[in-house]
Amino acid sequence: MTQLTAPDQQRLSLTLAGEIHPGMSDWSTPAAAQEFIRSGMEQAGLSVTIQLADGAYSTAQGFSQFAGNWFGHHNIEIWGNSGSPSAVILAPTSSGDNALYVSDKARVIARYIKFSGHASSNYIAVEQFGTVGVDTCEFAGCNVAIRASINGNFKTNGIITLSGTHAQTFQATDDGMIEIGASAHVVSA
Repeated sequence: MTQLTAPDQQRLSLTLAGEIHPGMSDWSTPAAAQEFIRSGMEQAGLSVTIQLADGAYSTAQGFSQFAGNWFGHHNIEIWGNSGSPSAVILAPTSSGDNALYVSDKARVIARYIKFSGHASSNYIAVEQFGTVGVDTCEFAGCNVAIRASINGNFKTNGIITLSGTHAQTFQATDDGMIEIGASAHVVSA
């Protein structure tokens, strides 16, 4: 198991072609990088960043459920392209799919990403005391852009761009909380 010891973030680069790191697994998909962090890394209370290469990531290639109980668990940050956030797309492909699902006390931050995909999908779902933060993300038309339920917590102080049609943009049920911070900007494209 790899243990983080530096006070700053460990940045894990991911390319569409995949990278093989000595002693580590193939990171050809976001799910592979996620699994390495979950099973092969002791975070020691430090954040880990997954830097996604430009491209579209379908549900099949994407992240599975982020759940708590990871070793030394702290934040997992998922970064797209800071110069062009629409260059990195997380795209659910089926009705009812989630692009990002966080639960069980896991903490995930998404930055510089466009969420776009199936019109009947959900982009971010957070529940069971999970926490999701976003900064400079776009949410294209979908069923529910952001859903917090069962004590899930969604928060932003960054820019959220809404484009297309959403059946519901924000949905908080069963003690879920959606917090739009004082410095947040929600804009329509």
